[in-house]
Amino acid sequence: GWVICYDRTGAFKEIRQGLVKLSQVILGANSLAQSVVPSLLTDTPQSYREEVNDQLRSNCDISFEMLQRIDGLRPSKPKGTFYMMVEIDRKKLNVEDDMDFTQKLVEQQSVYVLPGSCFKMNAFFRIIFSSPRASLIEAIERIDAFCQANRRASST
Repeated sequence: GWVICYDRTGAFKEIRQGLVKLSQVILGANSLAQSVVPSLLTDTPQSYREEVNDQLRSNCDISFEMLQRIDGLRPSKPKGTFYMMVEIDRKKLNVEDDMDFTQKLVEQQSVYVLPGSCFKMNAFFRIIFSSPRASLIEAIERIDAFCQANRRASST
């Protein structure tokens, strides 16, 4: 698994190098990070979990609605994840495949999505909707602009 530490206050300044070395030595599960999981599960207020779930549900709905309106894309609404698979209609968009779509999208709009071929789902890409809502909306607006700019002439 992965552990990401955002050290806003510089508390890890003196031990940062040791953490990096430790992360490169451990080949199995990160037992240090896993040791806090029980207290996270028992000590985190239910209200926090509900708030996070509500935010994820709302972000999912917004993402699906916005992506559904983009000609050339067909999102699949998830039922329990914080990511969404979106099918690319290559007949409508001037892209060769999902790898070409994701590469051009990052080059033209600075939006990074994962190509579906990473998950053996060619002609799809994956977005994550756990980002702050404003960033998510801006990213999907950029995806829309990308699709408009890369529309095949025969599909206009």
